[in-house]
Formats: sequence, structure tokens, C-alpha cells
Amino acid sequence: MIASPYLEVRDRYERQMTGRVDATPADALTHTVHLADEDGAVELVAVCTPSPGYEVLEARGTSRGGAANPAVAADLGGLAGARMVGGFTRR
Repeated sequence: MIASPYLEVRDRYERQMTGRVDATPADALTHTVHLADEDGAVELVAVCTPSPGYEVLEARGTSRGGAANPAVAADLGGLAGARMVGGFTRR
């Protein structure tokens, strides 16, 4: 059995995720994701070119409370210039 550190002090664990994609700016897609649990919350935003490029033009993260480490979210900016790759493809 694999023990979860999230269950050590509680009998259940729940994480909520919501996301949306906006077509702004006109030449890119803005992906926004909110992740939250009892311990903390973060918002992640990535502005990417559409298919077939999927290049990350801009990425940022924001701590939205709790134990979420703001330094980790701030490091998402380093993804700019990377390309998203889908699933189990051979690229």
C-alpha cells in the first residue's frame, strides 16, 4: 500500500480544479487553471500559440492563500519559449 502524506492527519483528501481557455490575444490562447485544497490554492496562467506550434508565450502563477509557496508559482515564468506536447506522441 502506498501511504499518502495528505491523509496522515485526516481521513479524506479533496482537491478542486477549474479551468478555462480564452481566445485573447487574437493570435494565442490563454489557459487559466485554479487548483485548491484545504491547505492552499494557486492560479496558473499560460498564454500559448494555437496548433500546431503550442509555444508558451507567457506563463505565470499566483499563490491564492494557504500553504502554497509563492516562490514556486513565480517560477512558472521560466516556461516561456517551451512547447506543449500532447499525450503519448512521438515528437
